[in-house]
Amino acid sequence: MKVVLQITTGSSSGRQIPVQTGEIVRFGNSNSADFSVADDRQMAAVQFALECTADHCLIRDLDSGVPTAINGKSLAGTSILASGDVIQAGETSFLAEVEGAVGQPLGNEQEEDANEVTLAFSAAELCDLAELEDESRVFLLPEHSPLEFVDLLIAKSQLLDAIRLLAVWLAPRQAIHWALKCVMELSSDDLAVDDQNAFLAVSTWLEEPTDEHRRGAMKLAEITEFESAAGWVAGAVFWSGGSIAPSDFPEVPPDESLVAKAVTTSLLMLATKGDPEKLNESYLEIAKRGLGLVTHEGAQ
Repeated sequence: MKVVLQITTGSSSGRQIPVQTGEIVRFGNSNSADFSVADDRQMAAVQFALECTADHCLIRDLDSGVPTAINGKSLAGTSILASGDVIQAGETSFLAEVEGAVGQPLGNEQEEDANEVTLAFSAAELCDLAELEDESRVFLLPEHSPLEFVDLLIAKSQLLDAIRLLAVWLAPRQAIHWALKCVMELSSDDLAVDDQNAFLAVSTWLEEPTDEHRRGAMKLAEITEFESAAGWVAGAVFWSGGSIAPSDFPEVPPDESLVAKAVTTSLLMLATKGDPEKLNESYLEIAKRGLGLVTHEGAQ
């Protein structure tokens, strides 16, 4: 298996660090670390380590005295890393992309929630939630798990419906992470300033999912007037939880379908903005990236 950490803050932002099966990589701000962020004076000399096996990638705090956080929660000892996890060490944030099998999370219930990838629905229930057309439903058999059915949709070139199904199956945070990575990495054009700001708001919320950051994402989504894929990803953040009413008004929960709809809209805008002759290629790449988040996680 393989994990790639992408630095999302500071002068090294955008840099990627791959870790392969069998490797142990220590991170810090000194020459003693295997990977050094020398300009982060808040990071410890050697602060945390990643260790990849065939089944999972472990992150281990090295008791440097400087706290390491995963998704805003302090890391104590060792945990299993999942795609979409954000590591905070000193002033540096790392966004994790895990390729391959991921074992069950270690530790307490909070840690399990942080590593949640998919929601517990049957394949038939997901078809209803995604409002799939009969053209795709005809392939569904009673014994199909969600993973098996997504695989089948891709094999049958029902790529748009595979994307719709993944958008409702992935947990909201994972779906937003999927859309963010796709639009950032697959966009054929340079992103406008408003879109870049929207993406920064999404990344900030992924690193620290506070209500302030959630509402901040919507403000930047509205600036884009929802005319771009980036705006819809930022909107998905706002609809992921909390209240959609102004903060000083009684709470109004968002419709549970809004995240999946926003993620799907974002990804369809991304695919259709490129070369029309490569539309199916774009759909296939997007679907495979979504499927990669749940491969070997087990169907619900």
